[in-house]
Amino acid sequence: MSKKNKTTNKVKNILYFVIFPLLLGTVIYVSTRTNNIYFLKALNLENSKISLPNWIMFNLPDGLWAFSFSSLIAIIWQNSIRKEYMFWLIFSCIVSIIIEISYGTFDLLDLIFILIGFLIPFIYFKHLYLLTKIQNL
Repeated sequence: MSKKNKTTNKVKNILYFVIFPLLLGTVIYVSTRTNNIYFLKALNLENSKISLPNWIMFNLPDGLWAFSFSSLIAIIWQNSIRKEYMFWLIFSCIVSIIIEISYGTFDLLDLIFILIGFLIPFIYFKHLYLLTKIQNL
């Protein structure tokens, strides 16, 4: 694969797997939460809120954030499965869980969505890495 194609693929991956999920999570958060949350008070948005199922309003944004972060780690480490990649993936997942538990709004569904958000990109990029390795044989 040429250097231009690798760069194009990296940009596409960042767009699809990092930026889009973060934007979707932000839209869900801003459009469904009340303005009592400090972050939303600072934005001073005076719009009507939409009603969605609770798991979408409260848990999916956490999962999307974890998905984006895990994807970014995989993209940075270029789909390789090295000790450094695994360290940062596990470390960031543990820190995310600790923050969720210690933040004071503990919710088991948040933890499940965070874990799923970290696992899906790991599985996808690991599969992609193995396919690329096989094709290069």
